[in-house]
Amino acid sequence: MRALRRNAGLTGVELARRCKISQSRISRIETGHLVPQADEVDRLATALGLDANTRAELHDLARAARTRLRSWRALHARGFAEHQIDIARWEQAATQLRLFQPNIIPGLLQTAEYARRAIELSTTDQDIPTAVAARMARQTLLYQRAKSFVFLVTEGALRWRIVPTDDHAAQLRQLASLATLANVELGIIPWRAQVAAHQSTMFVLFDDRAAYIEMMNGEILTEDR
Repeated sequence: MRALRRNAGLTGVELARRCKISQSRISRIETGHLVPQADEVDRLATALGLDANTRAELHDLARAARTRLRSWRALHARGFAEHQIDIARWEQAATQLRLFQPNIIPGLLQTAEYARRAIELSTTDQDIPTAVAARMARQTLLYQRAKSFVFLVTEGALRWRIVPTDDHAAQLRQLASLATLANVELGIIPWRAQVAAHQSTMFVLFDDRAAYIEMMNGEILTEDR
């Protein structure tokens, strides 16, 4: 971006004035500390007089920079508790969270025993208690009235029992209790429902700023609109 600006014979201040983006933001984009949104890429391309091919290339570069793919092996090498803390940062920054989970109870709604078993099934990390404590700590967000939560799960997620019967019953009672919170919506897709799309992996939308998607081999976090 800096090379394109210099080729156009513009200073950072002049480019900022032309595209109505602050000069400090222009500087952060040029130094790689900030990834421009799609509308900013368009304004920069117009201000610099770029051709269609260069404009498209900039969009592709920005889209790639806003998407992060990490394997489960790399994530778990850092410890599962650290992964919980990473997710918590996005949850804390968001005003609205919309989550779809087809397979198990969502982490924000899990009891401690259910969370312990869910984590044991998904990681070889030996420090399970710390990971469970980190997941439980995330749940305090549910009681912040300024935030809203929409959970959509399948009937299978509710019926699939990964813990003993008594613990599973306690988990379902917790779901019923949390669903009474004014800022929490819980939707269930019954087995008998005819669905309009096939979706086998969970995802979370943090406002309209980012999406987190879990896959079989890792996770994707993308800020691409």
